[in-house]
Amino acid sequence: MVLSPYQNVFFHEIAEVLADELAAAAVAVMVTTEPDRHPVQPDDVFVLMPPHEYAALEGTAMLDDPAVAARTLGVSAEQPHQWFFASNAELGARLGGVLDFSALAVDAYRRLGIAATHLPFGYTPRWDRYRPGPAAAGPPRVLYLGNKRPRRLVRLAEAAPVLARQQARLLISDNAVPNLGTGAAFVAGDDKRDLLAATRLLVNIHQGDEPYFEWLRFAEAAHCGTPVLSERSLHTAPFVAGEHFAEFDDHALGAAIEALIDDDRRLADLAAAAYARLRERPLAASVEALVAAARPLLAAPPPAALPGRTRHAALGADQRGDVPVLAGPGTRRRPPWRRSGAVTVVASAPGDLAAALAAASHATTLHDPAAFGARRARGVADGLVVFAPPGTRPHDGALDRLLAAASAGPADAVACWSAVVDGHDADGQPTLEGIWPWEPWRLRAGQHLGRLVVAPAGVVRAAAEWFGDPLLGAHPHLVVQAWVAAHGGAGGHVATPTATVLGAPLDPAQALADPVAGRLAARLAGS
Repeated sequence: MVLSPYQNVFFHEIAEVLADELAAAAVAVMVTTEPDRHPVQPDDVFVLMPPHEYAALEGTAMLDDPAVAARTLGVSAEQPHQWFFASNAELGARLGGVLDFSALAVDAYRRLGIAATHLPFGYTPRWDRYRPGPAAAGPPRVLYLGNKRPRRLVRLAEAAPVLARQQARLLISDNAVPNLGTGAAFVAGDDKRDLLAATRLLVNIHQGDEPYFEWLRFAEAAHCGTPVLSERSLHTAPFVAGEHFAEFDDHALGAAIEALIDDDRRLADLAAAAYARLRERPLAASVEALVAAARPLLAAPPPAALPGRTRHAALGADQRGDVPVLAGPGTRRRPPWRRSGAVTVVASAPGDLAAALAAASHATTLHDPAAFGARRARGVADGLVVFAPPGTRPHDGALDRLLAAASAGPADAVACWSAVVDGHDADGQPTLEGIWPWEPWRLRAGQHLGRLVVAPAGVVRAAAEWFGDPLLGAHPHLVVQAWVAAHGGAGGHVATPTATVLGAPLDPAQALADPVAGRLAARLAGS
């Protein structure tokens, strides 16, 4: 099995469990990230997992050499309607064979004239975290694990009030570059399986309109005893909707969560049935399909050697470096601040946010962001400062949880907090913003870290003095984020919808306009 060290970590995990099961079946197997160092043997067959990702990272030499390609299988896990599937199909047509974990994908390959084989994913002891008994209490009570495809964000935004009530955790990955391990917005390996085992309900949403069953996500959940609520799917056998997992249709995610989340017996039954059915389908039996696909390839003469890799650094490694911390004594500590009930709101209009704070007995003072410079920041009362887009309407109880998080801990702990908000994009489609945790490199890359931001008044005053007037016009929350990043502070993130934004379009990419991005980058560089 040939992988790049810079591939998504999940493919390395799959390679490891397949290798375990093959070795248990007395098949000689190895996983390598240095193919050119392997002396080719007469009975070697090679596996790329998946072909498109390896080729994108390391070039196409493994496919361009006919002698190597004739001895190589491709194992894929992409959905037929996605661009990655088309790339795998193009590359797979040049290989000795193709396998996929989904029967739906296998059918799609065959329609393209590619002789694909189904490799059903099954039970492996390596991933087992199941414990019989009641469903986990959480946190999280509701968990979403997945990328930020627009269709997925639509479904999450539609269900935002329910997700807020249930204090759901939305762990939304950024797949612009491969995820190499557990990070701020991604979990892998034991971290992921431990999280799943603690989760009361996992939500599964399709990337596109095609009802593709997310096989690997469901298999991991079943290993961990996590009940799954999935959008209606095809080709789920041997798992049956209603028996091994619950389903919802189109725009009914919120209602489906509320109908299921407090039903202890139903959740436990779904988890137990899914695990039992999974145990009936051991991966040890499934890998026979891989061996059977490999055997005919031995008729082709072995290549003299394998081509080496070409990449020497992770994709995006230059972008994701830390923001340089400014020198000077005490830069890693935020200014001391005194807790109080005072809350200063910096927003374009009073709107629902100020009214909600006042109703919750928080003393509030409102400022216009365009006029919120260093002078006005110096006059902010001790307490918390809330920066919000126009038309921000908090979900029930969610803003209080954000304020409580910002008020907790010692004075040198988390210096600012951001939160997920829901609303509509520029085209009027439901979406989310503020989806990523504290990752200061995004500020250098031209992204903000959320527009619903809470920080202690002391941090806001220090940031305003550091940046000077004007505070990027209507973007003073960026100045706070930049000051915290440049001074080595920590940021927190509430990964559940906290408010609906009615007065401004949202951007899930959280991109900054060029003049703002340039000025912010210059200040972060110390100029």
